[in-house]
Amino acid sequence: PSSADPFEQRELRDLLALTAVLDNPRQDIPLAAVMRSPFGGFGVEDRAAVRAAGGEAEPFHALVLDGGADGAGLRARVAEFGAQLGRWRRYARELPLGDALGRIVAESGYMAYVASLPRAARRRAHVIGCLERARQFATFAAQGLRRFVRFLEDLREQDRELGAAAVEESAPDAVRIASIHQSKGLEWPVVVAADM
Repeated sequence: PSSADPFEQRELRDLLALTAVLDNPRQDIPLAAVMRSPFGGFGVEDRAAVRAAGGEAEPFHALVLDGGADGAGLRARVAEFGAQLGRWRRYARELPLGDALGRIVAESGYMAYVASLPRAARRRAHVIGCLERARQFATFAAQGLRRFVRFLEDLREQDRELGAAAVEESAPDAVRIASIHQSKGLEWPVVVAADM
């Protein structure tokens, strides 16, 4: 089912959870969402096993970040995920925000996953729009991952788009009207620039 709110789409929920965890990995719900997503690749049973390994006393994020899980195979996967998350958090600290998120998306193969989903062109446009917003946001003086997460939450509350062109696969020969800013990174076989 299609949702009118792009932030309810799987790809943007994944990216929102990822940015929240890059900012602060000690958030159980976003961390579980990243683990479920293609960024982590953990199933429900895997996450339940990680939770069960620590009992009720220890928070979920502590179990994941400490690599705690029953079974050597799952323990190794959780430790690998924790190391990967640490590397991605280092990207977010050392690189401009848009570059860091772009590198994570490329490194994880996330765009290939998005291409396998229904309405792939629209979903790809959502991801590209989010990356473009991150690049634009990084040019402001008051930048930072926490502020970007807040910025995305504000966009969602205001029912505003990320700036990605709305693309429907059912109409490949459609005319799309976009500003130069909306069209960055997107390719079309014919482009008309008005009033030039």
